[in-house]
Amino acid sequence: MLHGYTESNHSLSYADIVKSLPVNATKVFDDIMINDNILNRGASIVAVFDDTVHHNALRIIGGPEYNLEDHKRSIIKSLYALNILESCLFQSSFITTFAFGENKVMDSSTRILSKISADKRDLKLCPFS
Repeated sequence: MLHGYTESNHSLSYADIVKSLPVNATKVFDDIMINDNILNRGASIVAVFDDTVHHNALRIIGGPEYNLEDHKRSIIKSLYALNILESCLFQSSFITTFAFGENKVMDSSTRILSKISADKRDLKLCPFS
């Protein structure tokens, strides 16, 4: 329950950071939906999860094409993909923002993320701070 509360609070903080940027946020977010690099990365990650769904279905249906080792491999790949999405990309955004703060750029965003980082550290979700 505490985790859900802090994530909601953090989401509002991220929204405030985006609103404070001197750019057209709508243009930035609209570009995400058409940017080939982002779409290709997303498609490659979704393919990993789709493979696990496929193996799950084969297990339920049964039959000779089901292979337990392939299924296990697909689950491990999905866990890696999830870790990349949740951890590496999340942490790189923190590193970037803290670097901005060290250079006296976007100080308010750095202060907000420092508080979020402290929350996550207290919840053992973030290695920073």
